[in-house]
Amino acid sequence: MSMIKSEESNTALLWDKVASARGGDPKAAIAAAMLIHKFPLIAQRTGLSSEYEFFANFGMRSTDPEVLVAAGEALFLGKRLARNARMGMRYFLKANKSSPFMGAFMIARLDIFQDRPMAGKMLEKGAKSGHIPSAVLLARFRYRKIKRYLFIFALPILLIHSIKCGMLITLGLKDKDNLHMRFWRYKDAGLARQKELARVMPIDRASPFEDIDEVLLD
Repeated sequence: MSMIKSEESNTALLWDKVASARGGDPKAAIAAAMLIHKFPLIAQRTGLSSEYEFFANFGMRSTDPEVLVAAGEALFLGKRLARNARMGMRYFLKANKSSPFMGAFMIARLDIFQDRPMAGKMLEKGAKSGHIPSAVLLARFRYRKIKRYLFIFALPILLIHSIKCGMLITLGLKDKDNLHMRFWRYKDAGLARQKELARVMPIDRASPFEDIDEVLLD
């Protein structure tokens, strides 16, 4: 009986997102695509399977960089949405236009751009906007390049890098009104061990699909 009720509630949720998407809501379109991907049998029974691609593409009309980044990451990872690196990059590029650092940070972290000029370019953009995880990754990016060609100076440069990163974090924590902007996704930059940062900002990103998170995790 509970399984029937669960299927009924999931079907109702899917139709609710579909209705909002058809009404022009890009975020709801992404949510609908996620639910179609999660529940293929429900999607097939309701005749919505064929609309997955439309909703996934329509979601790119969003102007919210948090939404765009979340969708792009889901596409790259193949979680919540079907794996599609090309579409994921399109989402990140759209986010790069909507935010001074969110899209850039995600693009720089892609495996295909590690240690390449594109990564440095994207991290520089984020760092200039005041995004500290971008600045930290940029410092590491430059350290790796120097270490490769001037390995004799690797240790002193590493010490300078550590001091610089510590100063950036300390300065950023003083900007209490902009902590979310300053430290967005700091855990992705390996800063989760920073105790003071973890204390004042335990959650390092928004959850734009919070209303369907529980269903997607089942």
